[in-house]
Amino acid sequence: MTITKQTTVADPQLISGNGDSVRDALGLSIGSEEASEFIKSYVISEPSESDSGIKKIYTYSYRMVGSEDSISSDKQWQAYIYGGEYADENYPGIFLQSTFLDHHHVEQNPYSEMEVKENGTYTTMSPSYISCKPEINSYHPLYEASTEGLTNVAAIPNGYKILDSDDAGLQEQMKLGLPEVNQTTSLMKNVFVIDNDTYGQIEQLNNSADMLPYYVKTEFNFDPTGDFLLKVLENDFQYRFVKILKDSFLGDDGAPSPAEVSFNLANKQVNSLGVTEETSDNLALKVVDVYDMMNYSLADYNTETSNFEYLFDNSEAASSQYDNRSIRRFEKTIPTLKQTNSLIDFLNSPKYLNTFKETPLNLEQKYNEVVAYRIEKIGGATTGDTFTQEANQNFWFLNTEDVQRFVFLDNQVVFGQDYTYNIYKYVLITGVEYTYSNLAITRTLANLDPRWCLEFFNPVTDDASGPLYNDGPGGVEAIDNELATDAQVTSENQYLADFRLTVAPSVKIVEVPLLTKGVSIVDAPANLTQVEPSYLLDDSNTLHFMARYNTFVPAKFPTPITSADAEYERRFMESYDFLEDDLIPTEGNTLPITLEIYRIDTMPESLEDFDGNLLATRNMKIPNEQAAFTTISFYDRVATNKKYF
Repeated sequence: MTITKQTTVADPQLISGNGDSVRDALGLSIGSEEASEFIKSYVISEPSESDSGIKKIYTYSYRMVGSEDSISSDKQWQAYIYGGEYADENYPGIFLQSTFLDHHHVEQNPYSEMEVKENGTYTTMSPSYISCKPEINSYHPLYEASTEGLTNVAAIPNGYKILDSDDAGLQEQMKLGLPEVNQTTSLMKNVFVIDNDTYGQIEQLNNSADMLPYYVKTEFNFDPTGDFLLKVLENDFQYRFVKILKDSFLGDDGAPSPAEVSFNLANKQVNSLGVTEETSDNLALKVVDVYDMMNYSLADYNTETSNFEYLFDNSEAASSQYDNRSIRRFEKTIPTLKQTNSLIDFLNSPKYLNTFKETPLNLEQKYNEVVAYRIEKIGGATTGDTFTQEANQNFWFLNTEDVQRFVFLDNQVVFGQDYTYNIYKYVLITGVEYTYSNLAITRTLANLDPRWCLEFFNPVTDDASGPLYNDGPGGVEAIDNELATDAQVTSENQYLADFRLTVAPSVKIVEVPLLTKGVSIVDAPANLTQVEPSYLLDDSNTLHFMARYNTFVPAKFPTPITSADAEYERRFMESYDFLEDDLIPTEGNTLPITLEIYRIDTMPESLEDFDGNLLATRNMKIPNEQAAFTTISFYDRVATNKKYF
């Protein structure tokens, strides 16, 4: 059973019936494995090469041969190829003088922790899934009070900076409020993790995570590092690269804005019944052209928006990215030029050319690699008149080759608040952009049995136009007659159509969502309470209840009584990825401070029947102490000879 989801990503027009009718006719679309009944065969020339800036352009000549078994005349052939009516049938035409994209490839994406629990593939021994959930280690009221009034969670001291402070009195500091660290709130909007040293430091500090009161823990596997990113590291372009990646996808500093591009995503995954199912849907993804990114990197060398920080990195390469006065332009320009040249070299390499050069219209996978990841945090306290929530922070991670299973802790959250975490990967795809042009169709001049005398013509103007495919005889010969034109030929086939196909590299970075997860920073429910009822031996009609707060035992989430209880259950179970029948494995850290007593005088059918019938509450907190009573009494005077529940 697969431990990952298989996702086939394709431009929608590559799917049969979705736009590229030439592919459909030739049987080269996804879902169309056979050519049209009107097409007997086709041939393709060797490409001619030309330069357009830093791009190399490849131009092919195609010839389609019509099937004489399905086509009865020149007019029908023209109608089929170019569009029009024939014999009361309206043909849409298959030739479109349009530009299309091909970024077809297959990705392996992780299941979420909830998905692997539901489909039965969950195992703690091989955690290949992606997970995002809170962990609560302790509860410090003064620390909580210090965070409640913050409008920007980036002002909360970053957990890794706290743990790196090497302060023996750290825990005592957090009991008294927020510890002090060297941190600028505005720079914490985007946190960059770039090099292996920083990843190693994060891994080491994770071992001391229990010193932090609470955090959201994200865990997933990195993908293998590819050729483009290895060159990024070799060219010392990594600091610049992550910065321009952030600028491009977040729209900072005048960077090229991402386009919303529709892709077809065909997923193959195991469902909750343990059955592998296939689904297909179109999804708009954010896309940035890499050529545009590189041009931006060269042209916009002054940083206008300093809303980022390289975690644990004060290197010269990192600090140069903050320069807004052109003083350190050289340190930005040279790595950019080196990376541009590396990209050109890659696009001239067999690894790239082999994906299209011999057969430009194909369904082979285009080269792709994951270059970075981002954790986006949205939410917290609502702001403004519309109660909107904005992205509080982004954490960016370069996909370096030495990282496998990655664990990241985000403590810059507020207890009791709700957040949405979006986790993305950024996939570089070296596909192609291709254009059809210069259509020429044949019409019959004479039947020279067993050959045909034909003339190529432009169906737009109806003017004679020479054939385009000249790489071989292809069943076509020039007419040996001084009165014949270049457009006139003899052929063993009656119906021919020539066109040009122009192919150029298309290098994009696509933002692919891996997980969207709602997380509430809430504690586990209170332990079970044991209640012993009795009554007073007098005529006061008074019932006595002794409640004892039990020691922790793993148990299911308690059955809700109120709608607020049900909402708390939803927030907790979804946040921690618990199924309905899961036992809660750990005790809460917050104090059980309130005992609620509900009373009704009719037989209940469920606990929900007590909703709206709260009789009394009792405070269990010990005054002036961070502790609570474990036993508490309650008295209730009732009517004689009446049942209560």
